[in-house]
Amino acid sequence: MTTTSLHTGLKIFLMFIASLITSFLGGYIFSLSIPIYFYAAIFAFLSIILTFFIQPFAAFVALLFIRPLIDPLSKYGIGQSVNLLAIFSILYILFLIIVLSNDKQKSWKPCISVYFYFYLLISVLSFINIDDFNTGVTFFFKLCSLIAIYVLAYHLVQKERDAHKIFLTVALSSIIPIGNGFLQYAMGTGVQQGMDTTLRINSTFVLSNPYAMFLCIIIFVLIYLLFFQKSTSKKFNVVLCGLLFLAAISLVLTYTRAAWFAFLIGLIIYSIKEKRLRIYLLFMGILCVALLYDQIIERFSDLYTPRKYGTNSLVFRMDLAGQLLRNAFPKHYFLGFGLGTSEYVAVKYTTYPLPPHNDFLRILIESGTIGLICFLLFFYMNFKYYFHKIRTYPARSYNVFMLVLLSVYVVASLGQNIFFFVTTTGYVFCFLGVTQKLNDMQDLHEKSPVTI
Repeated sequence: MTTTSLHTGLKIFLMFIASLITSFLGGYIFSLSIPIYFYAAIFAFLSIILTFFIQPFAAFVALLFIRPLIDPLSKYGIGQSVNLLAIFSILYILFLIIVLSNDKQKSWKPCISVYFYFYLLISVLSFINIDDFNTGVTFFFKLCSLIAIYVLAYHLVQKERDAHKIFLTVALSSIIPIGNGFLQYAMGTGVQQGMDTTLRINSTFVLSNPYAMFLCIIIFVLIYLLFFQKSTSKKFNVVLCGLLFLAAISLVLTYTRAAWFAFLIGLIIYSIKEKRLRIYLLFMGILCVALLYDQIIERFSDLYTPRKYGTNSLVFRMDLAGQLLRNAFPKHYFLGFGLGTSEYVAVKYTTYPLPPHNDFLRILIESGTIGLICFLLFFYMNFKYYFHKIRTYPARSYNVFMLVLLSVYVVASLGQNIFFFVTTTGYVFCFLGVTQKLNDMQDLHEKSPVTI
């Protein structure tokens, strides 16, 4: 049997598996009582799965566009632990297998992703200590889907125009969520903030925190498009400017302090690395603060104003972290309690029935000291990589964008859980793949001999 026939047979088999999965999901989703307007996004998702076999890049870009709309499916599951978005994570992995099976020269390990593979290995070993196997498997598939998104973005980008399409698609994918968020604000709906009267908009997302992180990503993508990949159409640039302003206002209305602080850090880094942006970013920051000063002050007052009931969120987070480090961490300090178990560990070893609002602490509890070291090494090597590229090739503006995005992600992770929200973390891994592919293509082009 020839290699071509083997590839064809594998492709047919994978298409058959994908069709079975989509048929099952389609029937199951219709049995759920979800808002009717999400069905359009779901059907688009299922169509994209089949389109992937014909045109992988187009399907991948389309998936990025509708991804924010299907986030509510994380509230629904099959059984007690496996939610629908975790099942969709398997499809990312399936897509990756298809792409790599069609071209053996493609690698599973673009650039420096090896450290994340080490983290995956430690996560598997942490199953030794796990009590809830189903939850661990669900979170493992989420991690695998991040690698799949990373590698897919790297290999599907074949030219600079492809990268621009991904940036533009992600930016435009925010139109419906932003519009829905303002509708929430106008109607006085959203997520209740504890015992307070504050309503935090969450738009098409389950919680305000991932929506806030999504908006941070969108804002910096729009800044990159407006200043470094400017369209020749003035009208389109005006649309992007309007979207940037609305995204900044929406970020404030999420009342997510960690995202606000991370966004500020991102603006500072961008201003330092790209001097021509300083006046524009300063103006945007002042305008947002001036328009929503009362809301911002009200949100930060929670940190120093005593509550009639309970405690403020900063005291709660510090107390929860302290109890986990004292009571839980010594039990399984090497490999942790297992993926996805931090909430159950908190119930057992602390007085709070919630996972820690810190991704690094969460990884320490779930994957132990070794897992956290691998995770930190992954980000350290990426920071080192982009700092080197910025110094060596200052004209490559996408490296500054990625440095800002990584900084925003790390800072936001210190105050909230975003790592296991594939909705937002997936974009970070996607842009890691895109920017590293752009660097590799530029490096190859500059090393190529010039013919006269």
